[in-house]
Amino acid sequence: MNSVIPAPNMKSVQIKEFARTYNFDDVISMSDQVERPKRKPGTVLIRVVACSLAPGDCRVASGHTELIQGPKKFPYIPGGDISGIVEEVDENKSRFKVGEAVIAIFKSPRPVDGLAEYIVVDEERVEKFDPEKIDFLDAVCLPSSALAALNVVSNVMQNDKVMVLGGSGGVGPFLVQLCKLAGAKFVACTSTQQAMMEKLGVDRVIDYTITNWWELEEFQADPFDLVFDCVGGPTGWKTIRQCKSIKRSYDNGRYVALTFDNPLMQVHNYWQLVCFVSNIAGRAFWNWLVQRSIPYYRLTSDALKFSPASFKTLLDHVEGKRLQVIIDHKGPFEFTQTGVIEAFKLQASRHAHGKVVVRVAPNPTD
Repeated sequence: MNSVIPAPNMKSVQIKEFARTYNFDDVISMSDQVERPKRKPGTVLIRVVACSLAPGDCRVASGHTELIQGPKKFPYIPGGDISGIVEEVDENKSRFKVGEAVIAIFKSPRPVDGLAEYIVVDEERVEKFDPEKIDFLDAVCLPSSALAALNVVSNVMQNDKVMVLGGSGGVGPFLVQLCKLAGAKFVACTSTQQAMMEKLGVDRVIDYTITNWWELEEFQADPFDLVFDCVGGPTGWKTIRQCKSIKRSYDNGRYVALTFDNPLMQVHNYWQLVCFVSNIAGRAFWNWLVQRSIPYYRLTSDALKFSPASFKTLLDHVEGKRLQVIIDHKGPFEFTQTGVIEAFKLQASRHAHGKVVVRVAPNPTD
């Protein structure tokens, strides 16, 4: 039987306008007068325990991609990936039961509604887990970042030599571990967190603040089969010098980008959207022109392609101790105005080491 919710309102984070310069102090507030969402058939009402942030949360809040990711109205509730407890479902029709622990991913392209005491999610975007085996804080890190890593690791071939650019961010720690599970013989990464990355099984950690990885003679002599780019920007495809440390396309060299060449892109109008799409098309055309002398390039378009089976795979890996979850040591952040602002600042800095997590409610199993 569905539980009865005693009050119509809930506590939630509110963003009242775009943080154009990532000045979250002026736009983020808390309210306990927000109406609780009403569940519709085919959806699940979840009492939120934790919410994890990702780059998309900051893009939406900044308004930099407002044309394609802007909220439908202000104020809005940010955050898309959550873990929590099922509060209400379609009685006798749902695969979930009231009281079960679940994780859920937002519906693309807008990660919204997660930083609140309750959220309504389409049932197909939810998966249950055993809270006796996986903590709610660990579970909430899986929906976007671990999912992206799982979806792109299909590019790994047996005995590949792999480089992960941005190994200690949100996606990187999952990706380096999944590369090993997929059969990579050697995994390197760029990161300032050597001890953490070696603990995850990385064979070689390069501090990008000191060394340009592509200039190392050991990698020029024995180039990488595959490079995953979780960073973009100046270390992206435009730095053609990197290619001498990656096998050429006819030697099966591959460069897979998980983010755009300019991760701080701005799409406020249709002209900027055309320029953005043209840049992607231009990169593909350039790759075609010189495909024999540089690695094959792919900008992944299915990083957040979701299925309940993919969630189950990730949960099984965590339960089996094959996949370790890394939460930035500054977290979990508290569900307060100050806590959420600090969480957004850390995510926007692009220097988080692991996932940025906000604890919305106490762990129900404690």
